[in-house]
Amino acid sequence: MSFSTYKQAAICKRGHVETSNIERTQVSPRCHQCGAQILTQCPACNFRIRGYHYIPNVVHGSYTKPDFCDGCGAAFPWVDRKGRIYELQNRLDDEELDSATELVVREQLEALTNPDLDEAEQVRRWQRIKTAAPDFLLKAATNPIVTSLLTAEGKKQLGLPPS
Repeated sequence: MSFSTYKQAAICKRGHVETSNIERTQVSPRCHQCGAQILTQCPACNFRIRGYHYIPNVVHGSYTKPDFCDGCGAAFPWVDRKGRIYELQNRLDDEELDSATELVVREQLEALTNPDLDEAEQVRRWQRIKTAAPDFLLKAATNPIVTSLLTAEGKKQLGLPPS
């Protein structure tokens, strides 16, 4: 009986795939396309980055890099704004909020996935989250994600540390 498995990938911090199977390739420490550091493990938990799905005696198709670690659920450095919001939504699952407060926060986070929101509207949405669940934005697990999404002016208006 043969079993399928995922191979380990090597991807730079900006998302360029070096290889979807590090067993077949010598991995450089830096990306040949942009010079960024090459990662083979999740920066948050050190679990391997999922490579291609290996099934013995089957030719594999194309590879799509993951946006999230399948070990801990953290977003990889190359994930976009929407992915970072998804990570916050996932972290919200671990919060002990009443259902009405959780709904308010989820609605605001969903609205923040819109890349066309101007800065003033983004700050209003973050302020609603801060009012509804003040501790959520300041927790060690969520604060770095939040601050990566806010400009310096937005952080100042929300009373968050500048980073």
